[in-house]
Amino acid sequence: MRRVPAERGAGVRSFYLNLVDLVTALLCLGFGVAFLSGLINGLLGQPFFGKSNGVAQIAWNPRFDGPYLAQMVGQMSMVLVAGAVLTYHLLAGRADRRIVAVGGLAATLRRLRVYLLSGTGLALLTINLAGILGSLWRYGFPETRSTYELAGALVFSLAFVAPGLALWLGSWLPAQSLVGGVGLEADGERESLIRRLLLYSVVLISGAAALIALAIMVSDLVRRLLGDSSGAPALPAAGRPLATILVFGASWWLYHRAIEHDAALQHSAERGATLRLLYYYAICAISMTIVAVGAAGLVGVIGSRFVTGHDNHPPSETALYITLLLVGIPTWSLHWLAVARRIAAGGDAAAAERRALVRRAYLYLAAFGGIATLLVAGSAVAFRFLNGLLLGSLAVSEWHTIWHLSVDAAVGLAVFAFHFAIVRADRAANASLAVPEAEEREHRIMVVVRAASLELAQAMLADALRSSVGMRVEGAVAEPSRKPQATTVASAQPDSLC
Repeated sequence: MRRVPAERGAGVRSFYLNLVDLVTALLCLGFGVAFLSGLINGLLGQPFFGKSNGVAQIAWNPRFDGPYLAQMVGQMSMVLVAGAVLTYHLLAGRADRRIVAVGGLAATLRRLRVYLLSGTGLALLTINLAGILGSLWRYGFPETRSTYELAGALVFSLAFVAPGLALWLGSWLPAQSLVGGVGLEADGERESLIRRLLLYSVVLISGAAALIALAIMVSDLVRRLLGDSSGAPALPAAGRPLATILVFGASWWLYHRAIEHDAALQHSAERGATLRLLYYYAICAISMTIVAVGAAGLVGVIGSRFVTGHDNHPPSETALYITLLLVGIPTWSLHWLAVARRIAAGGDAAAAERRALVRRAYLYLAAFGGIATLLVAGSAVAFRFLNGLLLGSLAVSEWHTIWHLSVDAAVGLAVFAFHFAIVRADRAANASLAVPEAEEREHRIMVVVRAASLELAQAMLADALRSSVGMRVEGAVAEPSRKPQATTVASAQPDSLC
């Protein structure tokens, strides 16, 4: 039946359609994973482990008996039925949006369903794909080859990759197509809080996962260079971190490009700039924390050798601090240099960024973190030093603790000084831009005051303005039916007018 436009854009109808879409999509995902897992399991053989010369190997002997096939047919039937219901309701929702401009609660429910399914599919795809690539890498080396690990990755992880990819693409591609369009719904999509939440969550989580994996890989390499060769060999051990970097790095790049694309499509230049600033300053805050921790730790470890006379920190700890610097410094530098180039370019965009709440929040939070570290670590140094003096002795272990606390305080001071200097530079730049606005010309204002005399008119106006600077009083000809009046012409600076 034909539905009136009001019903097509109703929130209740949108709730029904999107609830059915969400449930059926999850049913397709669950039964699809079960079907693929059973298919791979059957292709490998049941059981899929055999033995050759006493060593466990994958049988690669397909076995599909009657009950097993019946179970798989039931799973595929659920996928087909749920997929048909999902397709019908997706087409119904698309027809609604072609006829009426869906907004408000109806559009919010659709976005909630789309981005929830998109995030779920992306998580399943990236996590399991990284696991499969890591297992295949390790299987290529005899010293880390594990048949059980490879079989488990094929049976379980591989079964999640294809459904996760389908769920992600089926939700993400229509959303991207809508964002690039025109109209009320496209504008609402670009400005949606749900979309921004997904974009920034994926960027931060993917970036953090890639950086942690890079830190693990670099830390293992540095640890071996420092003489600690324990654990698995270097090349096999690099498999999982390298796979994580590749998969999550690709996810980070893709969603970062989506943020830039959204910012470029914003009708308001200020709104687009805010989207970029949120990303850049969030990364700067995380990487600055990593750099500060790494610098304090590495300087403390190096100096403790001279304080105590021996090296009391294991190579793994030293490798950790070096890794934090190797990962944190390039990450912070790349993003901060991009910020600095925008500021150095000048113009209205640079002035707007100096005044932006995101920039001020980053600078003040970083300065606060630095000064808080300085105060806490500095007070601890003073307490331990004075306590040792009062007790009459300072042991080597106490000097070692004081050294580490002093380094922490110095790093906190450096972070505070760097960001506070930028705060002062921003304030000076903003003040210089505000000077021409404050230096306004004098304005001649004519005020008509009804008074018996010129002196009384001047006194009344001076009392009202609380100033008589620049006043010039002239008499006016009184109208026959009115009392005498005085016309007072005042010329004054704006700050003298109250």
